[in-house]
Amino acid sequence: MDRVSWPVHFETFDAKPFEAELKIVSIGPLSLRSNMIGPIIAERRPEHVARVDEERFILAYHTQGRLLLSHHGREEVYGPGDFALSEITAPARLHFLEPTRTLALMIPGQLLRHRVACPQSLCGLRLSGTRGFARVLRELILTLWEEIEEGQPVSPEYEARAVHHVLDLLASAYATTHPVEVESSSIAGARLATIKQHIERHLRDPNLTPASIAEACGISQRYLRKLFEAENDGVTRFIQRRRLEAAARELTSNALPIRSVTEIALGLGFNSVSHFSRAFREQFGMTPREYRRSSHSIADLARGVSPGRSLA
Repeated sequence: MDRVSWPVHFETFDAKPFEAELKIVSIGPLSLRSNMIGPIIAERRPEHVARVDEERFILAYHTQGRLLLSHHGREEVYGPGDFALSEITAPARLHFLEPTRTLALMIPGQLLRHRVACPQSLCGLRLSGTRGFARVLRELILTLWEEIEEGQPVSPEYEARAVHHVLDLLASAYATTHPVEVESSSIAGARLATIKQHIERHLRDPNLTPASIAEACGISQRYLRKLFEAENDGVTRFIQRRRLEAAARELTSNALPIRSVTEIALGLGFNSVSHFSRAFREQFGMTPREYRRSSHSIADLARGVSPGRSLA
């Protein structure tokens, strides 16, 4: 059995009580979730994303209601019969226009990357489940959920085969429906993934710059800029955002020794504590010290949800 494990901000439309239903079961390394949620706006904000350590993706199949999803620079309305892929380690805005039901698969990022080099390039692209590989994927997911609800025993071998088929069908469905995006994912996306891995390994190096990255990866700075521009991002902006997200985790982590704001800033490659504080406030809406103090109240919210508040 899995559990909700990432923060979300909810906003209701009126004084009516918030209503939702969530059932979760595990299928090998995946989890399958049946969701029912009333009209509401749910947002994963930058400060929420900073608290999520593991890269994961959600493939949601909509069986009822309409959803307006804004994610990775795309905005699309999804209705019954549509698939939506989203990344929980990236900001998103989900406007549930009416009572909505979905069957959603939670997929570890590393597992999905074995089939799709850069899954982020497919996030926010609508996929109709009425034809081709997507229709077969729809039937497989619906059958899995029916068997689970009926209490039929599922062996580890069955789970392994189901996971294999689901991921292969997902990749095939997007490849046939969005071939241009998948092709760019396979080439530029693979190169970009390698570059981001280099950045993550050297995130604490104060000498990490576009020039040093380009030299280490054997590409020109111009090509490096183009790769990030394809994601509506910038190299320097990406480095700073990842450093600030790492700082946010360190400020609120109970697993690490308590360190001062100055120690955290200098340890993450910032040469100026004042610059770090300004950048942190711009991204998270509060100073590092305020963010650290707020972590206690955020942890308290993990025990419930109320309109206009955050769930951690």
